[in-house]
Amino acid sequence: MLLDENSMYVLKIWQICVILFIGILVFAYLGYRTESRTLNRDRDGNGFEPAKTGLITLLSLLMGFTFSMSGERYQSYKKSIIDEVNCISNAALKSNLYPEPYRSEFRKYFSEYTEARISFYDAGTSIDKLNESKIKSGDAGKKLWALSSKLFNDPQMGNVSRLMVPSLTEMFNAAITRDATLRSKVPVWTLLLIFVITFLTVYITGYGCNSFRRKEIIYVLSFAVAVTLVIYIILDLDRPDSGLIKPTVEQEAMIELRNIFTE
Repeated sequence: MLLDENSMYVLKIWQICVILFIGILVFAYLGYRTESRTLNRDRDGNGFEPAKTGLITLLSLLMGFTFSMSGERYQSYKKSIIDEVNCISNAALKSNLYPEPYRSEFRKYFSEYTEARISFYDAGTSIDKLNESKIKSGDAGKKLWALSSKLFNDPQMGNVSRLMVPSLTEMFNAAITRDATLRSKVPVWTLLLIFVITFLTVYITGYGCNSFRRKEIIYVLSFAVAVTLVIYIILDLDRPDSGLIKPTVEQEAMIELRNIFTE
């Protein structure tokens, strides 16, 4: 199945973080303005401390859970790349068991398949490039399967083909696993819940302030920076195809597969 626009986040990471940062400042100020217009105000703000403490605790737990979730998904994606590299290498090396001209034909198709899988990583978030790489890898995979199937019943090639067919199946399954892992994201509702709790926390904080001067501004800015940075890392880990944190080492292993076809 080809990728479509619905499989990607609409907003970029920096756009989400800018919205969050500005939202924190706005809700903190709105809380202060609401308090300044309310009669019978609690001047020391102590009445809101339990609620604020509870929300901060809930926010910390939720962000920790989400960070762990995105980190696990990132590690799973890195592992899926290495698994695919091993499967391609294993199948490609078995092509050397075939005599000519089948050996060269297999190596040609494996080279095309590998290049398509490399371009899948290089495509980033470009839907067109991702779909193009999937089409190319699918075409190369069909050629490999057709050739191995043709030689499977050949008395002289049957034993080698019995080794090749399972390797091709593992290679195709590894590609499916990698693609599915890349599309698997932290649930949007989890991120929205973090946003809501963050805005409620700063709103109550602002509501409990007797003033909104330098001390309060520094506190709110520090909180906004800390929360925004954590959310940025969460989203960056959750988007290994477009973030700053990328599985470059694992992708280099995929690129090194080219050496198999130049020997």
